[in-house]
Amino acid sequence: PRASSRGRLMRWHDFVRPALAKAVRARLSVLEPNAMQCEALRPAMRGEDLLLVAQTGSGKTLALLLPLLESVTRAVEQRPSAACTALLLAPSDVLVEQHAATARTLLAGLDPPVELDCDTGASLTGVSGLLEDASRVPSLLVATAAGARRRLEASGGAGREWAARLAAVAIDEADAVLCGRPHDTALRPDADALLDALPAGTQHLLATAFLTSEHEVALTRRFRRAVRVSEHSTAGQRGVMVPTLRQLFRYLGPGASREVALLLPWPPSGRHAASPL
Repeated sequence: PRASSRGRLMRWHDFVRPALAKAVRARLSVLEPNAMQCEALRPAMRGEDLLLVAQTGSGKTLALLLPLLESVTRAVEQRPSAACTALLLAPSDVLVEQHAATARTLLAGLDPPVELDCDTGASLTGVSGLLEDASRVPSLLVATAAGARRRLEASGGAGREWAARLAAVAIDEADAVLCGRPHDTALRPDADALLDALPAGTQHLLATAFLTSEHEVALTRRFRRAVRVSEHSTAGQRGVMVPTLRQLFRYLGPGASREVALLLPWPPSGRHAASPL
């Protein structure tokens, strides 16, 4: 279902410029925003902080990405030589690459062009050359936390030059990026340090599929002004993680196959039962 404003169904162009709205419909085949996306985009487009809890596959990636793209495309049009920048953080290389691919799809063909860079912390092409030339500072950086830290620590003040232009940061799976163990009620020290390195007044857009009560305390304590939006807000629910083996392998550390094996029932039932992992 879509949200309405005074009886009128909301459309993408109610939130973003026509070129972006057209790209979402034509290139991603997402014709109109759903109710959760509308509820999230309203405060996000006003520049407010956001904490979005919505299940996997609900469309929260677009709810995070579109405010960033709207911000940087407007800035590039108005001040091409000193445009603001935006940062999108994700907990894994796979998610970084997925979000970067979506962003590139939406930005393709826009005039003036918007520069995007992708950094997993393990590999980055042309760091020093990219950052020493202020005119080539990427408008949007999609990165892991390690990649963002490396960008901030770039030599010769280039990292500070990039950070000084930062207008907004979006964090997908914010609990995985910022929080520690499931029962910790404080952010990890390295996450706090990364957030402290960002300019004052930076907009924060956070999304996650599931939030423990302890992690909710940690995030709301850090982001006190964030507007809370839940996919099931009218029912008071928090959203549901849809567990898959791919997600388990993505978020568990080295030796994940053994950890996954411990999570699976054994012996399996059914005539297609496989051997142990």
